[in-house]
Amino acid sequence: MSVYDTKFETKEPKNISEMDEIAKKSTLPKTNQMTVKHADVNTYNTKNSGSEIALQPIPTLDEDEEKTKVIFIDIVERKAPVIALLIPFSMIGVLVRIGLTNLNQYPGAPVFPLVYSQFIGCLIMGFCVAFKEIIMNKYLPAYIGLGVGLCGSITTFSSWNLGIFKAIIDYETPQHPRAYSPLAALVHVAITIGMSVSGLKFGEHLADFFLPKNFPKDKSNAKNNSKSKKTSYRVVPRKFKYDDLIFIDWICISLGFFSILTVVILTILIKEHRKIMFATIFAPIGTLTRWKLSRFNTVNMTFPFGTFAANIFGTLVLGILFILSNGEVNSKLGCQVISGLSDGFCGCLTTISTFAVEITSLPRVQAYRYAIFSVVMAQVTMVVTLGIYDWTVGLRSTCDIK
Repeated sequence: MSVYDTKFETKEPKNISEMDEIAKKSTLPKTNQMTVKHADVNTYNTKNSGSEIALQPIPTLDEDEEKTKVIFIDIVERKAPVIALLIPFSMIGVLVRIGLTNLNQYPGAPVFPLVYSQFIGCLIMGFCVAFKEIIMNKYLPAYIGLGVGLCGSITTFSSWNLGIFKAIIDYETPQHPRAYSPLAALVHVAITIGMSVSGLKFGEHLADFFLPKNFPKDKSNAKNNSKSKKTSYRVVPRKFKYDDLIFIDWICISLGFFSILTVVILTILIKEHRKIMFATIFAPIGTLTRWKLSRFNTVNMTFPFGTFAANIFGTLVLGILFILSNGEVNSKLGCQVISGLSDGFCGCLTTISTFAVEITSLPRVQAYRYAIFSVVMAQVTMVVTLGIYDWTVGLRSTCDIK
């Protein structure tokens, strides 16, 4: 048996720290030992009644790789509790976004109202990133629920780019000099990215006041230390089995089921504010789609294809919905459904919080390339859908999907 096929049966590792100890005590040859760095979200701890952890060393290492050794630990993901937690967190997230947006829509507002939800979502995301190891060590689906579900749903990429395009085509403004449109669009871009990154960093700084005293708050020294060990956890897909679920998993599954059931019943019974109720129904669909697409983020470590695909596809759908609400649909129920899809599905399918984490984590050149390409492609998508319709047919508002 080759060392690269070696598998280790463990004795019920209870958390990530215990798995790190297993990795350190492994009998892998020194030339094949690797440092550990934590993977991003979408991972789940091992099954309660025993687990199989596969250590897969790198076949060959050059001098630079010798200095940066990594031990990869494959861990089993149980999707049921993750999906169940994403449902209520996405509902809360979209309600927070709609509430903040409506709260700041008034004459003379100093800035466009969407920026407040972008800032708050990124602030919470920064706080969660700082507590990432602690939260994952306690219960991994909780980190996915907070990061992907809550923060990803409070912030939105598609509505932001719709605002940029509306500024370019003078959708909501009177006639003014030509130079105003590109400047207005530039303001949308600069303020949103600036506030989002500021919120992310402020959340990380805020977490310093709550982190345990012995928790390493300054990770710059660890990055510069070539001998420091890092651990990378990779997801191993696993078919659903009842025997894999523990007590807290069942609590999460029950919470997810009753949250979606409650919202559906309220939507049927309550006739007022139904566009908000529709948004909460469609929100989990958008969040779960984004979560599934996030698996493609590891295809290229310098360009998160999963987040990019979710943001561009959500922007495309939002452009089509905006066309429907401006000349094609005029019934009350139709407008409410379109509003729900725009705020719920598209708003939760796209995200700024993860986008902000990515552009601050990537190397500088790759970060600029990714950010610029994402915004440019989103605007191209808007031109292909909304722009062509506006220049050929014309937009006349028959619905309000703000």
